Amino acid sequence: MSIWFALTWLVSINVLAFVLLKSRPMIIKSIIITISLVLVIYKTTEYVLQIASGNLSKIPVEFSAVTYILFGLTFLFSIKALKPFVTFAAFLSGFGYLIVFPFISDFLVTTNGFETTLVALVSHSLLYLGSLLVMKLELLPASTRKLIMIWTLLVVIYQIGMGFIIQFENEFLFIYIVLEGKAIIGLQEALPGIAVIIYIIYFIGIWTIYFFLASLFYLISQKIYHRYSIKELHQIKSTK
Repeated sequence: MSIWFALTWLVSINVLAFVLLKSRPMIIKSIIITISLVLVIYKTTEYVLQIASGNLSKIPVEFSAVTYILFGLTFLFSIKALKPFVTFAAFLSGFGYLIVFPFISDFLVTTNGFETTLVALVSHSLLYLGSLLVMKLELLPASTRKLIMIWTLLVVIYQIGMGFIIQFENEFLFIYIVLEGKAIIGLQEALPGIAVIIYIIYFIGIWTIYFFLASLFYLISQKIYHRYSIKELHQIKSTK
């Protein structure tokens, strides 16, 4: 995939999001349900088939892989307690992937193949679109950041547990690269006497950045809701 295709896709998805945000609530709800169905059915089928064939390394542990399932189930069954977290997770996974994709698309195609890369691109795009549409319909509570951190901790515990149970050595899993602190291994080896302290500082730094992203997401969600939903309500009232 060329960088121009990747950039065109990024722009197109954001234009589509802008158009959809102006749609009526019932249309947006239908789109969210459709996205949820597609993600749950496709990803569940993919994971089950892989696991049934004995490939346990396909058990979803990556942030986006977990989000596919949780996002779909949350909005199919209207699980209120999960909405702030899964909306954030979908936004972070989708937007993050779309931003870096133009720069790593060739690497991904070479490593994973064109079809797998295209499916991942579409899946992350659906997460991104879904999260934006949810932010228009749902005024996320003031406790959003707290809920995000709590659910994230539970997901991390699950990921750590899976890491002990299943061997993922041959898999490039970003979550374990972060949790294992591979970025600071060189520093720890150079300063073995304070290796533990270095890891603690590193982990606090990661957690702080994550909390900042959760806070930024909350502000964005408020902005989108008030810009589109409140404006729409005022327009409806003015026509009466």
